[in-house]
Amino acid sequence: MKIVTRLESGGRSEDRVVVERADGRALIVVADGAGGTGNGAAAAELACSMVVTAFRRGGMSTVSWIAELSTIDRDLLTVAHGGQTTIV
Repeated sequence: MKIVTRLESGGRSEDRVVVERADGRALIVVADGAGGTGNGAAAAELACSMVVTAFRRGGMSTVSWIAELSTIDRDLLTVAHGGQTTIV
């Protein structure tokens, strides 16, 4: 697998990209931290970290991922201190 990254930023550094490989599986997470919220970068960082933690546990079905992402969304409300992000 060849990985190429390119980052364009308005100087706020609110976006994150994570690539992980384990046991023949691959995970690519792109988090777009919301600008103007004050904590978009923190929310993007936390979201990536939480998704990677779930990925490393392994054995996740589609239904498990849906539940995990819903939990991450709820958790970000409290731990990201008002920051917002979108993850893909």
